Amino acid sequence: MTTKPQTLPDLSLLLAIEELDQKRREIDERLKEIPARRERLNAELARLDRSLSEKEQSISVKEKSISTLELDCKTSQTQEADKKVKLNSVKTQKEYDALKEEIELANAERGKLEEKILLLMDEISELKNLVKRDKQAAELKKKEIRLELDALAATEKALQDQSQAANVDSQTRLQALPEDALREYKKLRAALPEGRILSRLSAEDNTYYCSACNSPVSHQIVINMKKRLSLSRCDICHRLLYL
Repeated sequence: MTTKPQTLPDLSLLLAIEELDQKRREIDERLKEIPARRERLNAELARLDRSLSEKEQSISVKEKSISTLELDCKTSQTQEADKKVKLNSVKTQKEYDALKEEIELANAERGKLEEKILLLMDEISELKNLVKRDKQAAELKKKEIRLELDALAATEKALQDQSQAANVDSQTRLQALPEDALREYKKLRAALPEGRILSRLSAEDNTYYCSACNSPVSHQIVINMKKRLSLSRCDICHRLLYL
């Protein structure tokens, strides 16, 4: 299939436009990847903070448990002291023995409470040391992540500038195309929004092929192209052909 515009455009201009289109698409693909990368980095920052917060919360819970146990111990001591005072006022051996047994049981229970307090204090000490180490490691990791986020933001800005520059350059070159060639370009770009619209002819055994779809091209089309008599398209993929 052959198109015959009144003025043949310089195909090198169309090739330059297509290269700019391709460059802009590649840049845009890289830009599309950035939000997901930024989200992953921010999620890692949040995870580090959450992990530390959970450990600190665990320490707080254990410290509150100690406060409760200490209060129970104090209450037990007060009750024991009251019972010891009563020992001096009981009138029978049976009352004395019962009160003495209550004091011993309370003393044993308090001993268990004090043991729990000591265990919790050891756990808190270990957790505080762990949190201290984790904080140091987390700060180093967060510093690395923030640097990566800064680099990502710089890359994003540079890519946006490159995309805009390529777009401005492409528009400038499009304006330099003859009107009929511009229509042809827009028609092809609409049909192939993400692909190439030009295809180089390749020769093998005296036969020419469209390099995009590998379809043979008639000798007449090749002659017309060499003589610049017409803009020619591949009959199969409809791309503009160039030598």
